[in-house]
Amino acid sequence: MRNNQFKAYLFIILAMIIWGFSFVWSKSVLQVLSPLPVVALRYFLAALFSVFFLMINKKNFKVKKKDIPLLILLSLSEPFLYSLCEIFGIAFTSSGIAAIVISTIPITVAIANFFYIKEKLTLLNFLGIIISFTGIVVIIIDKSFTLYASYKGVFFLLGAVLAATIAGFILKKLANTYSIPTIISYQNIFSSLFFLPILFYYEQEIINTPVNFEVSFSLLSLAILASIVAFSLYTYGITKIGLTKTMVFANLIPIFTVIIAYFYFKEIVTIQKAIGMFIVIAGLFLSQRQRQKDFISPPVS
Repeated sequence: MRNNQFKAYLFIILAMIIWGFSFVWSKSVLQVLSPLPVVALRYFLAALFSVFFLMINKKNFKVKKKDIPLLILLSLSEPFLYSLCEIFGIAFTSSGIAAIVISTIPITVAIANFFYIKEKLTLLNFLGIIISFTGIVVIIIDKSFTLYASYKGVFFLLGAVLAATIAGFILKKLANTYSIPTIISYQNIFSSLFFLPILFYYEQEIINTPVNFEVSFSLLSLAILASIVAFSLYTYGITKIGLTKTMVFANLIPIFTVIIAYFYFKEIVTIQKAIGMFIVIAGLFLSQRQRQKDFISPPVS
């Protein structure tokens, strides 16, 4: 049991590191392509690799007909709607605001999980989630301690939060029946169908895009490592330590991004960011604590 939990925590942290690198890879590709075709290409390539994986693997990856709508809804929620809402949210507001709103996903999942799945959490777990969120705010907020956000931008970002929450519950349900490679493969395949209209709309831009090693490597890394490998590791974590506790680890992504940006782009790590990172990690540890006497019992329906 402890070995499985250790493996789950290791896999989740590896997933967050990969997603931290995804900002570097995205920045590289966004130098030659606009955001929407980048996202569409990423998941279309992920779907191609998923199809190839299903073809060469000898295992049985069949799914029941009754679960196909769930897989489609999962793909529609995340990555399709989540990605679009996040992109438009950032377009209408700042990346700082986007990071703060997106970091409320663990809080949203914890509340929904508490009432819907009846997953037991301690007071320390709830406190840890809130503290971790506070750390994100400290990392992002500017020197004047002010943030500006348009209603339209926040609306799209809340849509991303809702999409991720729905996807998390569906993923948890499907993981009880199917293997992780099966879920990820079908998710990528179905999501690529949603992204096809975007690919057709930006066809000329994609065709005329200058391709070099850096852009190709970054796009393939987004497709294979960020969309397949990281999501598989993350899903494994959900199956072993639960949806809420896994979701909190997403707050590590800004930390890894700050560290990676320091080495790649020589961005300065300020004292404020360092304090915020410490708060996030402290909250993360609290969110994972388990003391039986502190458990909050969900309401009986």
